[in-house]
Amino acid sequence: MLHAVKIEPEYFNKIIKGKKSYEVRKNDRDYIAGDCIALNEYKHGEYTGRFALANIISVEKYSKYLTIGYVILQLEPLEIRDKINRYDCYVNSERIKEAQNGLSE
Repeated sequence: MLHAVKIEPEYFNKIIKGKKSYEVRKNDRDYIAGDCIALNEYKHGEYTGRFALANIISVEKYSKYLTIGYVILQLEPLEIRDKINRYDCYVNSERIKEAQNGLSE
């Protein structure tokens, strides 16, 4: 499954620079290992067009440091883009399908 989420520039930049390999999220989407996540940079109430695709490697649901209902997603980046256009949407949706099919085999 692909989860498309908003992410603030501060956290987005840490992920794309390799300084952060996880994301803490409310578990309102039933995240599971093997899913893909599209992190869409969101600034001042608008999408910037920058995004990163990642595989969810693991989901930590139970930790004394987590608020109930939140999870820690361990991420493996697949692709990072500065801009998006219609062709990118098609290509990326196909790549995501390929990645998901590869994970389920």
